[in-house]
Amino acid sequence: MQLGKVGGELKLVICEKSSLAKNFAGAVNATRKGKIYMNKDYVVTNAVGHLLSLKSVKEYNPAYDKWKDIPLPFVPNEFEYMVSERTRSQYNLILDILDDFEFDSIIHLGDADREGQLIIDNILDSVHNTLPVERLWLPAQTKDDILAGLNAMKDNREYKLLNDEGATRTYMDWLLGINLTVFLSVKTNNKFIVGRVLIPIVKRVYDRDQEIKNFKPEKFFELCQIIEKDKKSFN
Repeated sequence: MQLGKVGGELKLVICEKSSLAKNFAGAVNATRKGKIYMNKDYVVTNAVGHLLSLKSVKEYNPAYDKWKDIPLPFVPNEFEYMVSERTRSQYNLILDILDDFEFDSIIHLGDADREGQLIIDNILDSVHNTLPVERLWLPAQTKDDILAGLNAMKDNREYKLLNDEGATRTYMDWLLGINLTVFLSVKTNNKFIVGRVLIPIVKRVYDRDQEIKNFKPEKFFELCQIIEKDKKSFN
């Protein structure tokens, strides 16, 4: 992909998802050029959720190809990210954009939460970004909200603690999910997936199933009152 070098004050906007990129482009009157939106001020692209994911145990150590060979608990010396195969083409597009344009700065447009913060921060870290980064925090995606947000952007470094929150949750999900999944699967000789979201949902379904299974009819009473209105009675 060769778009040609562009000089001047130009900002790269990295949105978390394509719908957000479309809304931002509409608000600033950027037109679609192939897989991106652009005008004289902005080049707009997007992730597709997580372009990067934490490495698996095997990718830390090829010797741990089989789950039974993994020493538990497995804790990496340092967590490392990798480009997901299913999203590699979109990641490569961002690399091409950075190579083909001369940007003045980057606008971080992840969703307004810790996961959105982490997703775009990880991309910027992985491409070894050295450009200034501004954070555009949107409570909603209307044109008015976007234009108002552009006038109230902050240095992305002010959101470091939010990034740390997102990273901590991601690391804990990995540690608990990987280690418990491997442990229970090996012990039971069946694939037994453990996850922060999955387990509470399964537990709630199980509890409800047990309530139905062990249900015992009991007498109960209802309170009622007879009210009269316009010579009619109502319970």
